[in-house]
Amino acid sequence: MSLGGCRFRVFCAVVAFHLTYLSALNARADLVLRNYARPGTVLLNGKQPEESVVTINNSSTFSGQFYGAAVGPVRVSENGNLNFTSNDSQSSSFSPSGFSSGDHVARIAPLWEDYLLYEPSSNAVIDSSVSGQYLAVTWQDVLLYNDSGDLSPLTQTFQAVWFETATTIQGFEFQANDIAFGYQGSPPNSNNFGHLNAVVGITDGAGQYTALPGTFDGFITSPNLLAWQENQFLLFRPLSDPTKGYSASMEVFSSSAVPEPNSLILLGCIAPGYLYYRIRKRRSRLVAADR
Repeated sequence: MSLGGCRFRVFCAVVAFHLTYLSALNARADLVLRNYARPGTVLLNGKQPEESVVTINNSSTFSGQFYGAAVGPVRVSENGNLNFTSNDSQSSSFSPSGFSSGDHVARIAPLWEDYLLYEPSSNAVIDSSVSGQYLAVTWQDVLLYNDSGDLSPLTQTFQAVWFETATTIQGFEFQANDIAFGYQGSPPNSNNFGHLNAVVGITDGAGQYTALPGTFDGFITSPNLLAWQENQFLLFRPLSDPTKGYSASMEVFSSSAVPEPNSLILLGCIAPGYLYYRIRKRRSRLVAADR
């Protein structure tokens, strides 16, 4: 084997290792919209008072239906839920209640709990909605209040996406009025899960609700109930009679999703090098044959 060929094979091995490494990094729980911050509008970032609530811009024109009916402006609480009440104390509630005995507020709750936005530069609630397509809110690295005194506090990143029209993302066909929850990172471990007392699901605030399967009235009893596996997400889909509620299921995005940008960059780097190597090798053979 020539020295050039040996070097090229080493180069290929290094690139293959990096591709495998990047794939391993990406093989974890992730969000429905992975590029939620680009573009995105910061709604809350810790510069506001605790238990803040804000109305999503232009949500009054959002045509998605909730339990088969149009809704008014959508309000976002830093405490992990969307809701539809003008009562600030109810809207910002930091004490989650079970759906069957709730506070009579219509909510979409990907992880309703008591959170803090303690670092404006990294903790935020971000709106990445696309008009005419979906309404999307991401809670980025929010700190669980009960962990605020710990040396290694637990933070969570999670997302709610409410589809206005049929939309395909990563090979999955969402229908109009579907609601999806995504979670990023790894599940809470046994040491800090005891601090998490979150409610997951949706409710019309009038007695109808769909809780995350396996929960107790919406309260998660194990972190493994959430979508922590690669490409998983929770889907709430309206029943054939949407006034009767939603089905709830764990779904998985297609494995044939577009490669991550870093992988594409590496592939783009190796392709010209490989082509150059093949051309030089062919020329060497032709020269040798002429001799």
